Amino acid sequence: MRYLLGILLLGVVILFHEFGHYLAARKNGVTVIELSVGFGPRILSHVSRKSGIRYSWKLIPFGGSCEMLGESDYEEEEGGSGEKVSSPDVKDNSSEDNNKNREAAGRNEDQLRGSFQNAALWRRAVIVAAGPVFNFILALIAAFIIVAATGETRAIVGAVEAGSPEEAAGMQAGDEIVRFDGRHVLNAQDLYLNLVLYGTSTDNVDVTVKRDGKKINLSYTPETQTRWLLGFNYGDTSDDSGVQITQVQKGSALRDAGAETGDVITSINGVEISDSEALSDYLKENPLDGSPVSITARRGSRTITFEDVIPRKTVQAVNQFSVNWTPEKQNFAGVIKYGFVELGYWTATVWKTLKGLFSGMFTVNDFSGPVGIVKMVGDTYAETVQKVSVTAALITLLEMLCMISANLGVMNLLPLPALDGGKLFSYLVEAVRGKPMSQKVLYYVEVTGFTILMAFAVYITINDLLRYI
Repeated sequence: MRYLLGILLLGVVILFHEFGHYLAARKNGVTVIELSVGFGPRILSHVSRKSGIRYSWKLIPFGGSCEMLGESDYEEEEGGSGEKVSSPDVKDNSSEDNNKNREAAGRNEDQLRGSFQNAALWRRAVIVAAGPVFNFILALIAAFIIVAATGETRAIVGAVEAGSPEEAAGMQAGDEIVRFDGRHVLNAQDLYLNLVLYGTSTDNVDVTVKRDGKKINLSYTPETQTRWLLGFNYGDTSDDSGVQITQVQKGSALRDAGAETGDVITSINGVEISDSEALSDYLKENPLDGSPVSITARRGSRTITFEDVIPRKTVQAVNQFSVNWTPEKQNFAGVIKYGFVELGYWTATVWKTLKGLFSGMFTVNDFSGPVGIVKMVGDTYAETVQKVSVTAALITLLEMLCMISANLGVMNLLPLPALDGGKLFSYLVEAVRGKPMSQKVLYYVEVTGFTILMAFAVYITINDLLRYI
C-alpha cells in the first residue's frame, strides 16, 4: 500500500508536466488529441464531447503524453509543413463533388490551423517549454508549503572550536555561510551536500559569511588528519537490518570492489552491523589501518561478500565548526524568498549530480528510475510515520515532490533528442538559419534519441529491480 503513494506522487509530477504542454497548446490554437498519464494500453479513458480531447489513464504509470495534431508527422522535403494533409480534387465540375471538395478543403484548413507543425516557431517553443516550466512551478508550490510549515534552515554557524584555524580567521557563531571553499551556499542542506560531494580543501579555504547584514571574507588553512577509508556514505535502513550505501566515492576501495549505491552492509569481518551506530562503534573499536577487510552486503534478495577490501590512506581537512540545523520560521515575505531558495537548491542538486556523472564521481548504477523512486517514496513515508509523525511524513512527501518535479524539469531541458530540450535546440537552430531543419533528419534524430532514451530507461528499471528483488 505504501508504494501506491510513490506511484501517485510520480503520477502527479508527470501529469503536471503534460498539463503544461496541454494548456500551452490550447492557448496557442494547437489541437490536442489526447492527454494521458502512463503509457501502454488504456485503463480509463474519456472523450470530451465539447473539445473532442481524449483523457486517459494507461497501464504503465511511469510516463505520460500530450498528443497534438501534426506533432509527429514529417515530410521528406526540407522546409515542408510537416503536416500530411491531402489537397482536394477541385477539377470535378459536378456540383455535388464540388461541395464535397469545399467541405474537405475547409476541414483541411482547420487541420492546418490546429497542427503543431504549422504553428509559428515561437508558439511551438512556448508549448514545448511549458512542460518543464510547469514542473518548476509545481516544485515551487511545494517549496512554499514546506517553508511555511517548517521554516528555512540557513547555513548558520552554531559553534566554532576554540583555538581552531576557523576561529583565528574570524568565524563566529551566528555567521551565515553564503560561500564556502569556492562554492556558493544556498542553505544548510546545500553546504552539507557540497562537503559530502567535494570535501574541503586541505591547503587554503576561502569563506564568505554574512554578519549583521554585511558580507565578510575569511581565509584559513584547515587542520588535517590522515585516515584509512573505504570510501562510502551511508544511512540507516527502515528496519535496522544494516546500513545502506548512499554513495560510493570515485576511486574508492569499495567502488573498485564492486559495491553499488543501494547495497546494505550487514557485517564487517564477521561482526554484525545493524545500523549506523553499530558501524560507528565497530570502527571505534577496530579502526581501519590499511589491513584488508571483508564486507558482507545485501543487494535485493542476494548476499554479496567483498573480500580483501584494502582501505586507502587519505588526508582530509577537519572542519572545526558546526551548523545550526534548527529551521527558522518565516513570515510571508520569507516564505516567498526561501521558497525560491529551496527550488534553487534542488535544481542545483540535479546539475551537481549530472556533473558528477560525467566526471566519474557517480555511475549510472547510482541513479534510480521510476521503480526506485516509487520505493524510496513509499519507504521514506512509512519510516517517517513510524518514527516521527504523520504530519512530518506529509512534509517529507512534499520535499520529495519538490525534488522529483525539479529533477524532471531540469532533465527535460537537456538538449538531447526526444527530450523537450532537444526540440527547443532544434527551434533555436531554425531561428538562426531562418528556415526549418530537414524534417526527414529531425524524424530520424527523434526516433534514434527516443530509442536510446527507452534503452536507458529499461536499463535503469532492470537495475532497480535487481537492487530490490
